[in-house]
Amino acid sequence: LLIFSFTLFIIPILVIGLVSFLQAKDGMDGLGETIIKNSVESSMLLIEATYAQVEAGQLTEEQAQEQIKAALIGPLNADGTRTISYQADLGENGYLYIMDAEGTLLAHPSREGDNLWDEQDPSGKYFIREVKEMADQGGGFAYYEFALPQSDVIAPKLTYSVPFEEWGWIVVSGTYLLDFNASATTLLKSIIGVIAVFLIIGGVAAVLFSRHMAI
Repeated sequence: LLIFSFTLFIIPILVIGLVSFLQAKDGMDGLGETIIKNSVESSMLLIEATYAQVEAGQLTEEQAQEQIKAALIGPLNADGTRTISYQADLGENGYLYIMDAEGTLLAHPSREGDNLWDEQDPSGKYFIREVKEMADQGGGFAYYEFALPQSDVIAPKLTYSVPFEEWGWIVVSGTYLLDFNASATTLLKSIIGVIAVFLIIGGVAAVLFSRHMAI
């Protein structure tokens, strides 16, 4: 009787909880994709406008490129890093970066100048090659794992990349899934908490009822 009662009680809760969590997570992932794609598209407008100033002789190419890097990420610090000051909401840990076709980071918060072409994420994926491949197709999303800014913690990341052929740039916007899945994770924790409470209540009730029936 105890097992039967638990089965009838737990299965509907688990199904409803799982479906709710997956729907919330899918919604957050979709929101993340939309945000980073929009950030790249708006960045390209800035790059094209600044490039027009170079063409008009109003800026040197070096001045224009540094101006763009400072606007999209942040000003260059003495130690070669950039403090993220981009105004768009890419999540707590999201940021834009720029690389060339060989995988060298031309603008990045903490690894500017590094070449990532042969680097692999924990799953063995040559992630920077996939980012370039998406850009070569005119723009696309790539999923991989990468360290959080100013940290050694590895987390799943989503990027959207497009090319700017005039300078041989690949412009990339990336965010970490944990930033956009926070609400879904909170929902999952709430569901687990509710299940635990009802398991305790249901277990006590089932035991008392079974004892009553035995009497």
